[in-house]
Amino acid sequence: MISVERTDAAWLLDLRDPGPRGALAQRELRELIVRALHRGLARRPEASALIEDLAQESMLRILAKLDSFRDESRFST
Repeated sequence: MISVERTDAAWLLDLRDPGPRGALAQRELRELIVRALHRGLARRPEASALIEDLAQESMLRILAKLDSFRDESRFST
């Protein structure tokens, strides 16, 4: 469960951290992604597998593009 609401700057700082703080931020970001996917896909029969695939793909893309975040919207959206 996510302990505190992070600012966009805090998300970026935490996700870039190579230590425990970064690992925690990654777990919490994945939790946000999975929750959002559950809300949108819960009624589909193949939802569980699809949610896991989409969450993994989202995490990989987000982490690969941290340096290009332009702060034009909230990071967590």
